[in-house]
Amino acid sequence: MSHRLTNNDAYLGDALSHIRDEDLAADVEAFHQQCLPNVNCDRLKRAARVAKHPKTYEDISRGNWPGSTEGLVELDGEEKQALIAEHDSAMPERGMLIVILTVSLAAFLQGHVQTSINGASLYRDAIGLPVNMSSVLNDPTTISIKQAVLYPSQPSKDDWYLGITNAAPFFAAAALGCWMALPFSDRFGRRGSMVIAAAVVMVTSVLLAIVPVIKTSTPKWQILLGIRIINGIGMGIKAVNTPVLASETAVGYWRGTSILAWQLWVACGIFVGFILNLLFSKATDDNFALALILGAPVVPSIVLLLALAVCPESPRYYLRRGPKYSPEKAYAIIKTLRRCELIAMRDIYLLHKAIQQEVELQYDMRWNLRDFVGFMRPKRYFYIGDFTSQLRELFTNRRNRNPLISSSITALAQQLCGINILAFYSGTFFNTVTNNKDAAMYFSIGFGFLNFTFALPAIRRIDTVGRRRWLLITLPLMSLMMAAAALSFLGLYNTSLTPSTASQLTCALVAIFLYLHTIFYSPGLGPIPFVLAAESFPLSHREIVSESD
Repeated sequence: MSHRLTNNDAYLGDALSHIRDEDLAADVEAFHQQCLPNVNCDRLKRAARVAKHPKTYEDISRGNWPGSTEGLVELDGEEKQALIAEHDSAMPERGMLIVILTVSLAAFLQGHVQTSINGASLYRDAIGLPVNMSSVLNDPTTISIKQAVLYPSQPSKDDWYLGITNAAPFFAAAALGCWMALPFSDRFGRRGSMVIAAAVVMVTSVLLAIVPVIKTSTPKWQILLGIRIINGIGMGIKAVNTPVLASETAVGYWRGTSILAWQLWVACGIFVGFILNLLFSKATDDNFALALILGAPVVPSIVLLLALAVCPESPRYYLRRGPKYSPEKAYAIIKTLRRCELIAMRDIYLLHKAIQQEVELQYDMRWNLRDFVGFMRPKRYFYIGDFTSQLRELFTNRRNRNPLISSSITALAQQLCGINILAFYSGTFFNTVTNNKDAAMYFSIGFGFLNFTFALPAIRRIDTVGRRRWLLITLPLMSLMMAAAALSFLGLYNTSLTPSTASQLTCALVAIFLYLHTIFYSPGLGPIPFVLAAESFPLSHREIVSESD
């Protein structure tokens, strides 16, 4: 016991490891008096004893306990079923369904916006950025994959403008939106921040839909650029808070599965978005087709706002340091998310102890509970100095630094693995390869389908196989597939094939290997960076880590 009292890793790994059984009742009584005075104290003590020895009561619930149950908490049938279900089922709590639905809709919107930008690139003429192929061919309609690859033209000024317009929302999300998420979350909570973000995306999507059909002397791409910057800010705020909401409401055993809903439904949003892009492309007028593509995210953003109206706030938000600190509100939310009162009481007590220990280690202080509650409820919200202090502690505190390194490496690997070629430029890429807009959209739909379908196996297995093993299995295979796709272009040098045959063969091989790359990406490097960023850090630093990743 003396070792565990001085071992910070053990101290944080088990929130009750430092409390002896004989001292547990007194600690619960103090918690009841200071934090939950309206809750039955005896029931709270029962829940704390279950929290102290989780394996014992799981075995009792399953009928596998070999010894006597004398002196132990007597569980009723509902409590036993709930304890078994939280281990065996990835979705044991009915109250979690609305949270998962909300997270899924937010992710779906994220993917839908990506495909809107992707599809709009095929209509660059409508925003005043025509394709200029004169430096390569006298007749642009005769372009082949061999000519495009072996004799690429220098990007024109309009190409750069298109790239800036496409990159703007993601740059704004990273440079502004993600960093704004921290003060927004501090003031309005995870749910409130998502409401603001969804409203921003909805309004900007309406404005984007108007741009192609209006007459203006200002270049339309410039108007598009300005609106997309604001759109990106909303996307960044939403991208930070959504995985955190999923993580903080989930049962610990299945936290990875809950956070996975983000990446899974981003993939679904991409898939559905590509299908809608193809349908909208059948419009008789290119300006109208582009307006539909740009305005399509309005619908999922409205649905997300409706879901947020009934979605609960994260209970951990009311347990973090701030003017809204309220264990009673946190417990009321947890009761709606868990199957029975015993588990709700167990979880609120465990959350309180874990956060108390994190704060005491962070400030190197030990308080009695009355003083701790007073410290956790300051009269003001955080200022800029508090945020910069949190950022500095990511690097100076080993508890934060180690997970920061691992989560940052996986996040960078995700962005640099090549998947963004298809996620953001599949339409442009395949249009260059096939010289056929419809064919490019069909290829994009294929990518979206594979990305979504092969993320499904990770729903159950991410928590049973483990994050590290998933990466060790899929990363080498992803590397091989990307290398094979690149080497496929060597077929263009094969003089024994006609140019047409070589182009068709190369196109097929590149598509196949990129699709295989997507298959291995979807259950591994796709969701795992979000899981690591959302679950690996103390509550006090969770938002700032999510935005820096």
